[in-house]
Amino acid sequence: MKRFNLLSLLFVFFLSLLGGCGSQERTISPSGRVVKVGVIGPMNGTKAALGEDGIKGMKTALKMQPLLSNGDAIKLVVADDHNDPRVAVQQFKRLVTQEKVTAVLLLSTSPPALAINPLADKYRVPVIAILATHPDVAKGTRFVSQLCFDNVFQGKVAALFTRDELLDGTAAVFQDAGNAYSTSLAREFIKEFQSIDGTITNLVNITNSTDLQDVMEEIEAHGPDILYMPIDVNEVISIIKIAQDMDWNPQYMSADGLIAEVLYSKDKDDLMRLLDGLMVIDFYSSTIAPTRFGRKARRAYRSLYNQRMTSFSALALEAVRVLQNAMNRCKNPKDRICVNRMIRRTTNLKGVIGVISITPQGKVQRALVVNKIESGRIKGLVEVY
Repeated sequence: MKRFNLLSLLFVFFLSLLGGCGSQERTISPSGRVVKVGVIGPMNGTKAALGEDGIKGMKTALKMQPLLSNGDAIKLVVADDHNDPRVAVQQFKRLVTQEKVTAVLLLSTSPPALAINPLADKYRVPVIAILATHPDVAKGTRFVSQLCFDNVFQGKVAALFTRDELLDGTAAVFQDAGNAYSTSLAREFIKEFQSIDGTITNLVNITNSTDLQDVMEEIEAHGPDILYMPIDVNEVISIIKIAQDMDWNPQYMSADGLIAEVLYSKDKDDLMRLLDGLMVIDFYSSTIAPTRFGRKARRAYRSLYNQRMTSFSALALEAVRVLQNAMNRCKNPKDRICVNRMIRRTTNLKGVIGVISITPQGKVQRALVVNKIESGRIKGLVEVY
């Protein structure tokens, strides 16, 4: 009798193992309920890559996890702000008051994010700033959280990599004086670079009237080792073209999002060859080993769009994952206060190429990548935490 009971137990255990091999995740039955999530970003115009690639990443995340743990489905309500702060504010108010969204995912750059900052607290709506890197995006607010590293971290790493890894002792810095993102990055780079005995030969303020040819001739006379360019992709392209025409070959470094915008361009193949040798601080690299979740995400993205993810799509995919994780920890996933609290309690959540944590102050802790364009391809040089 004892022998029979033991064999029976072993048989049941064996069957349970076989059942577990077929599916590692429990099946979730649809509840029929929908949780609205607002998405604000530039879907047209010069910054359309942010919005279009971002939406692809979000749809990939929803394909991977269609339902929340209680069976509710997330519905994205998309609004185009043209990357204009005034329009972003209008769209935010509409999504919150008319569409009754539970949270907002922001795909715009820093100026729209800074404009939305006080409104998030006023309406008590959680906002995840996906691509806005200005250090003040989450400052003075309890409801805005950054998914991307900020410009303080990015500028510091750019300077350290330039000085310690490239062994460059002199640098010329370009900035767009009218762009808070650009000026804050330039400021942080200069501060850190000078603190480790680097020399800034030139600080150039780019305006519509700037004669880049004259500027480049003046900079060449000072002979900097590297040009640091946290400016618009079109200006970076113009500077490198002029340097090539001058038969001058300094090293170049730019900032997050540049490669994604190049890959979005219809002339991407020509531009990738033109930018050969350019180093870029970024969120993502297709050549750096992904997490287990990242491998699944890459496969899902390719199956949907037959292309590689960019940093914009990877970050947007992670934003939905962070939001789903927060909602799953709330009794009611439409409870804005709970969702916001859980976003800011995100700890060691697997992202595409590393883990993501968000502090109670809304600042992210995540990896930074230094990419380099080599022979028309993107090569990840280093991953920094």
